[in-house]
Amino acid sequence: SSTPSSSSASSSSTASAPPASSAVGGVEAAPARRLRCTMVRNGEQLQAFNAVLYPSYHLGPLPVFGIDVLSFNGHQKLLFGVDWAPMLPTAAYAEANISPFLGDFRQRHASVLLKPSGKFYGDLPEFFSPQMFFSRPSGPEAMRPGGELWEIFEHYCSRYSEMLQAAAEAAASSAPDEGARATAEARQAAYDCWHAEHDPALAIFRKLFGELWTEEYVREVLFP
Repeated sequence: SSTPSSSSASSSSTASAPPASSAVGGVEAAPARRLRCTMVRNGEQLQAFNAVLYPSYHLGPLPVFGIDVLSFNGHQKLLFGVDWAPMLPTAAYAEANISPFLGDFRQRHASVLLKPSGKFYGDLPEFFSPQMFFSRPSGPEAMRPGGELWEIFEHYCSRYSEMLQAAAEAAASSAPDEGARATAEARQAAYDCWHAEHDPALAIFRKLFGELWTEEYVREVLFP
C-alpha cells in the first residue's frame, strides 16, 4: 500500500504525508498475513511511528501485535505503547493466548509502567489487553537501543514471534479448522473497523492533512 495521491495534505501544515509500508503475505502457510508500518514527521512538533502485524487467518483468532511511539514538541512529551491486541474480549482468552507468553514481565519494569490513557485508548477498550505496556518516558534515551523501553519492545516482539511460530507449527500438523479461520477473519475485520473509528492517530491526521485525505488514508492504507 502507499500514501493516497488523489488528496493532498492541508496547506497550513508543514508535515510530510506519512509513508506507510504494508507487506501482505502471499503464502497460505505463512504465519503472518500483513505487516503495516507508518511514520509521521512534522519536525520538532511531532514524530510518530506505528506498526501492526496481523496473523494469518488459518492460525485462528490469535492476538494482533501493535506498537505506538510518539514524540511531541522536541521530545518534551513522549508516549510508548506496545500490546498484543486480543481478538476476543474475555479474560479466558487473555489468559490462554497472551499472559503465558508475557507473564510477569510488565511488573519487572514497574518503574516506567503506567495505566493506559483513556484519552488515547478509550475506557475498557475491546481490542487492548491487560498485558499492554504503556509509558510516558521522561527522555528519548529510554526508547533508543539499549534503553529500558527498547528492551521492552524487543521482549514483546520476540515472544510474539515465538507464539506465532508455535501456532504455525501446530497448524501445519493438524487438520484445518475452518471455524477458527472464520472467527479470525471476522475478528480482525472488527479490529480494523474499531480502529477506523476510534484510533487516536486520526485526530492528528485530520489536523495535519485534512478530513478528506485522512478518510482516504484510513480506507486505502491503514485499515483497508
